[in-house]
Amino acid sequence: PIMQPEPVWNMRPAFALWCGAWEQLQLLGEIQNDAQLLKLETPSTLPSGEGLALFAAGTYPAREYIVEGGRWMIAVNKEGLDEVWLAMCQGLLQGLFDGQAGACGIAATLSTRSPCRDGKLAVWLLKAQDDLHVLAVGSVFMDLLRAKGFVGRLKFENFQRGKVTLSLRP
Repeated sequence: PIMQPEPVWNMRPAFALWCGAWEQLQLLGEIQNDAQLLKLETPSTLPSGEGLALFAAGTYPAREYIVEGGRWMIAVNKEGLDEVWLAMCQGLLQGLFDGQAGACGIAATLSTRSPCRDGKLAVWLLKAQDDLHVLAVGSVFMDLLRAKGFVGRLKFENFQRGKVTLSLRP
């Protein structure tokens, strides 16, 4: 029989899954394909104040280690959070966020403070020097959110500048 080649995204580098409070993240293991994603814990099952992060293996999910980068963020309601989280994971594994800005990970966090929102979703970038490259990743993130029924303002926090420098509206 003729063997079908594996899809290119299955040959991508491994990604590490982290879980817990941001001050005490624990490495849960490496993820390389969609089948592994379906067996994972979802953000809505986590205690308040905790989160999940899927980052390129060898990249620690903290702004202290990604000093030239930043993250696109959006506050979201808990309803539908798991579905959009899975779509973000699939997008990261398949290279959806790839580009010059170097998307290195995604995160979902459950809020302890905000009464009107239940959590936050983020796409993290290694480099934030070129606004056009950063905006390209933000546009892809916005399209993914829109396709899953999420609307709201995306904000980009530039770690080097220490503030929000860009935003996108639906």
